[in-house]
Amino acid sequence: MSKDDVSKVTANLPNDDIKTLDEIAKRHASTKTSALVRAIRTTAYIDEAAANGAKVFIEEPDGTKREVVFK
Repeated sequence: MSKDDVSKVTANLPNDDIKTLDEIAKRHASTKTSALVRAIRTTAYIDEAAANGAKVFIEEPDGTKREVVFK
């Protein structure tokens, strides 16, 4: 990615969301910027899949499956 492909963004986020972003970054050994990019891309992927009729499920360690509904 070149400098021409990047835009600087300033956002006011609730402190709880910043803490969550920090946790995601630490979990993936990345920066907050990378974690935010990951979240945006994941959301875009899920939104597109859902728009095409796909469903998202979470499978718990005990095998229980739950559908995740995005609104």
